[in-house]
Amino acid sequence: MKKLLVTLTLTAGAFAVNAQQDPQFSNFMYDKLSINPGFAGIDGKICGTMFYRNQWMGFGNQPTTSLLNVHAPFAILRGGAGLTVYLDKLGFQKNTAARFSYSYHLPISAKMKLGIGLSVGYMGVGYNATWVAVDDPANDKAIPGSTSSAGTMDFGVGAYLKGKDFYVGLSSLHLSESELKQLSFKNKRHYYLMAGYDYAVNPEIMIMPALRVESDATATQVDASVRGMWQNMVWAGVGYRIKEALYPMLGYQTEVWKEQKGMLRIGISYDVNTNELKNYSNNGLEFFINFCCNVEKPFKPEKYKTVRFL
Repeated sequence: MKKLLVTLTLTAGAFAVNAQQDPQFSNFMYDKLSINPGFAGIDGKICGTMFYRNQWMGFGNQPTTSLLNVHAPFAILRGGAGLTVYLDKLGFQKNTAARFSYSYHLPISAKMKLGIGLSVGYMGVGYNATWVAVDDPANDKAIPGSTSSAGTMDFGVGAYLKGKDFYVGLSSLHLSESELKQLSFKNKRHYYLMAGYDYAVNPEIMIMPALRVESDATATQVDASVRGMWQNMVWAGVGYRIKEALYPMLGYQTEVWKEQKGMLRIGISYDVNTNELKNYSNNGLEFFINFCCNVEKPFKPEKYKTVRFL
């Protein structure tokens, strides 16, 4: 598995890196559902995750993203289902999306499971702008109105392989590449690769490298990170988004519902720009909160005494 992750990282690094339509997160290892429907419910737990990201702070009308993921396994569906909702703002443009995901879980071995997923949802795009142009924008059909919006259906597919101490996922979103002509906007099909590995150095320390690659077949973006977990409680690490940012990460997790083995996680990261924007903006800040718990209560045998056996 280690050789596989090294190969994927080197291969991904050969691509050029540019901006993408879809939102991005530095703590991407906790945002798998929004880009891969095959992940839905595969951990066997009910999970909810909220993200907030403020990119290029101080730049003015900088990108801000809010996201919510909820998913769980369903035995009756032989898999899992989930819901993703996000709001992404950039200047006078606002993108909103709501996406339902289903994943069929296929056992590969006692410690390995494959999730094959499909997502369907709605994506809306809106503009609230004051256009500055030489000619009157009202006479140019290529320029949307100062306040305009439209939406379209959105589809995605994905496969997610989960092992005891690793995961690998492949997926694609915006399959239909829907076009909103009235807004001069087109959804470009995106492709994603994700991978991660958990290596136990000793009972107290875990090393966790992770990789995320996003491409629209024209531009490609690569994130690679490594974190260290201490006593299954506190983690710290660093990530690099090629030709864009270097970001330290810090997080804490604790058990909050012992009967259901509930786990609460809180994480934060700070992007330090390494591209041309480093001279103009105050970097970026991101945080998330995640909670997961078992679907069913663990079985506890109970003893009863009757007079027949006294």
